[in-house]
Amino acid sequence: MPRPATTSAEAILDAVTRLAGENGPAAASIQAISAATGASVGSLYHRFASREALLAQAWLRAAEVFLSTFVLTLNGCGTVEDGVQAALVTPRWARENRYAAALILSQNRNDFLSAGVPAGTLQEAGALAHGLNTALQGFVGRVGITDLSGLARCRYALIGIADGAVRLYLPGRAPPIDLDSWVEAAYRGVMTPR
Repeated sequence: MPRPATTSAEAILDAVTRLAGENGPAAASIQAISAATGASVGSLYHRFASREALLAQAWLRAAEVFLSTFVLTLNGCGTVEDGVQAALVTPRWARENRYAAALILSQNRNDFLSAGVPAGTLQEAGALAHGLNTALQGFVGRVGITDLSGLARCRYALIGIADGAVRLYLPGRAPPIDLDSWVEAAYRGVMTPR
């Protein structure tokens, strides 16, 4: 009879998030994860098919948590001005979840969703991207933006500005609170009609 696991899957994913978020995916070796969690190498491979599957699962978990907050906020925005709250989700979330934010915002997505990753994980990542695009299109429709570049402008104002701003700080430190006012000003500058 196999021994019961003493380290939860969540604790393992937390360790991967911290290791890869802080120092890049290469830092999340099986040996480093084992040392950080106390789980044996065999136990890690028993729970996750490969290191690639483990990294992908950590990336997917961080992306799901972040996007659930972002999409929920964006879906509640009925005006262009309301969109400021969605734009501010990124720096606020990054302050509270520095390593998870670094994992999904400062690292290359393809380093986590590469060859060897289970097809189901790739499908889940695709569903997240689809959900984000649907939320952006819904916002554009609700606020009445009809020009040809409207979706691209909203994507930049809601996502590009904040992502770029928090990348200046991650993973070394959490984004400062002052960043919120800068993201807000940049959002308004892009979304205010000329």
